[in-house]
Amino acid sequence: MRNIFTCLGLLFALQGMPQICSTVDNKFGINGLAINYRPDFNQYLGNMGVALQPDGKIIEAANVISNSQSMIIVQRFMSNGIADQGFAAKGIAYINSPQNQSAFGNDIVSQPDGKILVVGSIQNQGYTIGFMARLDNAGKPDSSFGNNSIVLTGTGYKSEYLRSVRIQANGKIL
Repeated sequence: MRNIFTCLGLLFALQGMPQICSTVDNKFGINGLAINYRPDFNQYLGNMGVALQPDGKIIEAANVISNSQSMIIVQRFMSNGIADQGFAAKGIAYINSPQNQSAFGNDIVSQPDGKILVVGSIQNQGYTIGFMARLDNAGKPDSSFGNNSIVLTGTGYKSEYLRSVRIQANGKIL
């Protein structure tokens, strides 16, 4: 199963390079695809990352538009590719930026304890500010992290972005 995840993860991450996978496991998800359709998105802007949690579940983050507001969603799938309906709201967690500003995500990673980190940027009064958000293993905002689960960067430059996130061996966020 881990090989299938790697294959699908690479397909998402390296769009346009299908030669990496020679066959699709039709027993995974729905005919080989992990799908969790939600009609409340006006527009799906694209996948920003896929990660494997310590328990084998798959998390995927994407940028969407809902009611003219850009936001980030995190979806979780069981190791067999079926949506985890017990995660957040029917398998999908919504990450809203402070004061409902436009948010765009760039990367996702799972911590060893199963908590989920997402990094990206928000638009704030003509400035682009980097941010990091953390969800607990159940898909709820982790209020013990930052200011109600969100950390903002701000050095005074007009455009700041957080493009990727990694967890060091000592557990520190890089």
